[in-house]
Amino acid sequence: MTSHINPAMPVAGTPTTQSVRDNFATAASEISALQVAVGAPPPSSLISTGGATTIAAGVGRAYVATSAAVTLILPPNDCVVADRTGSRSNPITVTPPAGGSINGQSSYVLVNPWQVASFFWDGTGYAVA
Repeated sequence: MTSHINPAMPVAGTPTTQSVRDNFATAASEISALQVAVGAPPPSSLISTGGATTIAAGVGRAYVATSAAVTLILPPNDCVVADRTGSRSNPITVTPPAGGSINGQSSYVLVNPWQVASFFWDGTGYAVA
């Protein structure tokens, strides 16, 4: 892939804001294309407080870094949920978005320290591995 980033921009002396923005936009576009080309992993999310959290669409890994009770609502894509505290005194309850299911159930609960579960989205629900 040939880069279209212009090393002469911004111009020396009095660069314009637009020339800098244009070069950053080109760089961002090329970086995104490279990530797709090499199969870069999806973004991750760190959950550090108890309560209910909806995992954003596109997030592929959710790390729970609190021993408080947590309820996670999965995004409509494959996602891995992992306990990062190792002191699981309260459960991590994982639920599908409205209308979905997890192995035919309304939720899946992680109760063991360091437990990890992979949720595979099929368009309507999830299978767990």
